[in-house]
Amino acid sequence: MNAARPSLAGALAATTLAALACATPRASWVRTELFLGRSLPDGGTLTATEVEAFLSRDAGPQLAGWTLLDARGHWVAPDGGAVDEPTSVLVVVHRSGEEDAALEKIRRSYADEYGQGSVLRVDTPAAATGF
Repeated sequence: MNAARPSLAGALAATTLAALACATPRASWVRTELFLGRSLPDGGTLTATEVEAFLSRDAGPQLAGWTLLDARGHWVAPDGGAVDEPTSVLVVVHRSGEEDAALEKIRRSYADEYGQGSVLRVDTPAAATGF
């Protein structure tokens, strides 16, 4: 066997490693979810369309992209009563450390504009491909 010529096994291994490197999820990504309750202090309810309008206005210029999910929230109020409300969940996958300020600004704006006591934020490490 000629040492200057790569073996078939070596060539296959190199090709496989190169393919895996392209398909391997990139580290240092975060999946952030903002739970946007839609019940209003006056007893009304924001529509999904109103939440989408808020996001188009406030999130659109600040975030590269997002996904919006419809959900139903359930939590216990400070007085001990159960609260059920329609909820929109904003999902943003971003590089760690990026978009944090924008997400916090959106969270505060939503809480202030719609009289929400809080907007839950959940950050989860994520592996992302396709970027």
